Amino acid sequence: KYNWHFSVVYNPEKTLKLARAIAEADNRGPDYNFYGAPVIINISCERGDRNALLNGAAAIENLMLAATEEGLGSCWINQVRDVCDVPAVRALLTEYGVPESHIVNASAAIGYPAAQPVIHERKANTTTLVR
Repeated sequence: KYNWHFSVVYNPEKTLKLARAIAEADNRGPDYNFYGAPVIINISCERGDRNALLNGAAAIENLMLAATEEGLGSCWINQVRDVCDVPAVRALLTEYGVPESHIVNASAAIGYPAAQPVIHERKANTTTLVR
């Protein structure tokens, strides 16, 4: 049984309003804005679900890969989970469809990238193959 919920805020003003509330709650400063992305997707789950964090991580990664396939940029936003129960943030999350009984486990900002992303070189010695 899955108890997760996807809340998609497809409104630049509301997305920015959430970013500002998170910035205030997490001392991020006035420039914190989810990189200017117009959309934020929050994946939440019932509190106490021992698999919630892992399920949310898998779901958000798949969403981010799908966004890339569509020519969109994405960025994992970690701060929502940390401050989702701060009253000002919680009020917006609830207004934006996150059930009251849920904790946000994963979030992604989605938009059109301003520039092509830089492909970084793979680091050496990060994989071990055992045969």
